[in-house]
Amino acid sequence: MNSQVKQWFCCCSFFRDIHAGVIGVGLFLLLAVGNLNAIEWSLNSSLHTSYGYNDNRFLTIQPETVSSVVIQPDINFRAEEKNWETMFKARLRSNNYSDSKLDSDDQYYMANGSYRSERETYSIKGSYDLKSNLDTESSDFGLSNVRINRTTTTISPSYSYMLTERLQSSLSYTMTESKYDDSVSADFVSYEIDTGSASLEYSLSERNKLNASVQYMDYLSLNGLSEYQLLTLRAGLSRQFTENFMADFQIGTSERDVINRNTSTIDFFGTLISLTQESGFNDSGFVVDAGFELKTELGALTGKLSRDNVTSSYGGVNEVDTLRLGYNKRLSDRWGFGLDGKYEKTEAIITSTSFTDRNSLMINTRIDYSLDRDWKITASWRYLEREFITQNQTDVPTSNKLYIGMTYNFSELSTF
Repeated sequence: MNSQVKQWFCCCSFFRDIHAGVIGVGLFLLLAVGNLNAIEWSLNSSLHTSYGYNDNRFLTIQPETVSSVVIQPDINFRAEEKNWETMFKARLRSNNYSDSKLDSDDQYYMANGSYRSERETYSIKGSYDLKSNLDTESSDFGLSNVRINRTTTTISPSYSYMLTERLQSSLSYTMTESKYDDSVSADFVSYEIDTGSASLEYSLSERNKLNASVQYMDYLSLNGLSEYQLLTLRAGLSRQFTENFMADFQIGTSERDVINRNTSTIDFFGTLISLTQESGFNDSGFVVDAGFELKTELGALTGKLSRDNVTSSYGGVNEVDTLRLGYNKRLSDRWGFGLDGKYEKTEAIITSTSFTDRNSLMINTRIDYSLDRDWKITASWRYLEREFITQNQTDVPTSNKLYIGMTYNFSELSTF
């Protein structure tokens, strides 16, 4: 039995176990809450398989060509009653490459519960996310030429209150821990972040809304060498111009207080003494978030422009400018088409990591075909390029990925 067949049986076994577990947990919650007849629930599941070919897996000037087979089962469970709602999600992604050193098993689990009254909403959300730096959407992608797993756990309670029919307030807190299995070979830094935020939203009319928010973030690297506090203020407006066109805009300021530490060792007459030097600085910047969505009878066009502060894989914070454009169209009852583009400029706020300052471009086009209600085939081509600003590059590395996949959606179990 070859490795891919073993991976298939492993995924199918996982899929069955998770399926049974979610049903068991869901039934327990339904019985524990009380009136079973008043509760509605649904269970959705799917199985996705794909084959991909990439001519530059790590996006370097010395390309490494690999092919891959992916097997991904998904489970989604939702239970709802008059005043409360519970959701569970589970996903396993088995990545099998032509180079077995790159193989990985990504995992994602999420649980979310909320309780609603006439004016108030209480909710709490927790997640566990295990993925490698080979994930294109990861902030670590292409920064290391070896596969490294990253585990991120979060828990986030929140509260919202309807002050008036037009004015709504909300409070939230998020605790995040991100760890790398092997941070030494890539100099990645594990960290913890505590984030608190408060916001207000006021409806000027059915089509116009004003919003304002304040967010405070406290970052600490687990190696103790860097920390920062970040205060961000935002205000903006969203408008529904027509039934098919809406736009929103936010602008604000961020204040950053950064501390860096360097540790060195000296030999003092045969005794090793560790010395720690600490340096810090304060600076400010602006943040912006603007977007639009235009719907048509058969598709949609979306766009987004943003500047934000993003945690760096090397400790500290990056300032990231992003421009996204997307277009999706239903060509017929069975055929669909999508085109997405993203340009990103990343600049390190901490001087010691400025070697990662970079510009990147991603273009992805795909076409899908629905065999019937449950089966769908997708084919795509993705292009990537990245240029490091502070390094002397003789060439700008590019990557092309060809992909074909099939998804089967199992029949929904539901009382809705």
